[in-house]
Amino acid sequence: MTEMQDIERIPSGVPGLDTVLRGGFPKAGIHILQGPPGTGKTTLGNQICYRHAASGERTLYVTLLAETHPRMFVNLGTMSFLDASRLPEQVSYG
Repeated sequence: MTEMQDIERIPSGVPGLDTVLRGGFPKAGIHILQGPPGTGKTTLGNQICYRHAASGERTLYVTLLAETHPRMFVNLGTMSFLDASRLPEQVSYG
């Protein structure tokens, strides 16, 4: 029988979410956030990316929305986690 190994995780920066995820998202994974309009997917996804970038790492945020990136930045502009100095070296958009 083989031993179970702990999965290395990346904290989301959202305490309650990290508890549910047992410490964060599995490292080096691709993670999809989905749900109805207005539930906070864009905000959460960006919050996670910027939290990860603040620890010195690089992230890629990919959206399938028709909303343009400039429009998304207008909506995110009031959020305290948004740090435009991390663009595009640490946080990239696709």
